[in-house]
Amino acid sequence: MTINHIAASLDLTSTDDFVLQYVNMLLGIYPKTKVECVHVTPVFDLATALYTHDTEELEGTEERRKIIEQDIELKVLQNIDNQFHENTFVHVNEGKVMDKLVYYAGEGEHDLLVLGRKKNKDYFGRLTHELIRRGKSHTFLVPEKPPVVPQRILVATDFSDNALHAYETAIELANKLPELPHIHCLNVYEMPETEALYAGFKPRSKEFETEMKKAVGFAYHNFVEKAKVELREEKSATFTALNAPRTLCAETIFHHANTFNADLIIMGVKGHSDVERFFLGSVVERMTLINDKFPLLIVK
Repeated sequence: MTINHIAASLDLTSTDDFVLQYVNMLLGIYPKTKVECVHVTPVFDLATALYTHDTEELEGTEERRKIIEQDIELKVLQNIDNQFHENTFVHVNEGKVMDKLVYYAGEGEHDLLVLGRKKNKDYFGRLTHELIRRGKSHTFLVPEKPPVVPQRILVATDFSDNALHAYETAIELANKLPELPHIHCLNVYEMPETEALYAGFKPRSKEFETEMKKAVGFAYHNFVEKAKVELREEKSATFTALNAPRTLCAETIFHHANTFNADLIIMGVKGHSDVERFFLGSVVERMTLINDKFPLLIVK
């Protein structure tokens, strides 16, 4: 994953501090990256003020914009190291917050959108749903807690090309860090109902379960072989396969992240074509709702 341009979505709440702290951590890894601090507000009606030549409204609009910009600039000073200030900019826009962010994620020039996890689950769910489906950039969802440089990275994989991209991203990120983190891959598979399939004949049922686990292990081996990058120091990722119903896939990933004590979860999703939008992301979207603990990097 190449990061040249980060967009940090800020909403003028305490969440902004954590968003900027995570951005600062990323700048320590990708120091030449441009950062655009984006705030969308429904307050401004600049177009109407210009059209009607309403001088007072125009002055008020500009005054409100300056106050917001100053507020964000102060947050930047407090949370971003001085060495990165030269490449950090503030962009205040007006309109419907969700529409603007979704448009920005789809049409913007940035590689990565960093977004704080909002406490309003309904709104946050709709927003992330649209960002995942319509955005072009990678999305980094951060919790309300200080960041740590990743030492334990969990990659959720279904052995697809999208999962391979997520795995390669984890490897590339790990190789940039001074201390190589532990990369752990997780596959959640659903076991067919063998009891019914073999009419209660348990020896055959157990044999099928064993063969299923071997098949998953073989699939992981082939998956890793496809990767274009490798961990330095001749290290390799570890792997766990867990059997769970498809409807509980996201919950299984989340609970395993707790067991693994992950610092970061990385998941891959499909692109943004009309067909892909229809099929993509149900597990990722579910993860954005239930996960309020771990930083989640969604890779495209």
